[in-house]
Amino acid sequence: MAIRSDELLQAFSHTRSDGSSCFTVGKQVGLEQSLCGENVAAGYPSAEAVVDGWMHSAGHRANILNASAKYMGLSMSYAHSGYGYY
Repeated sequence: MAIRSDELLQAFSHTRSDGSSCFTVGKQVGLEQSLCGENVAAGYPSAEAVVDGWMHSAGHRANILNASAKYMGLSMSYAHSGYGYY
């Protein structure tokens, strides 16, 4: 499922189109979570470039390296306008 990346095609935000937090998507798909973080990106030429960008950003890096995080989900969508890959 690419729920969040599809939503980002409409609005590049951590807030979902219904006004709820990005973190509500986990519950929507049946995940129980106590810890959740979201890193989003758009317009990068490759997955490697996205991760490099995140690792050079304190907040994104902290999400990635959080030792309490046990799971990770990834999704990607493409738009022919705007930033291209989300």
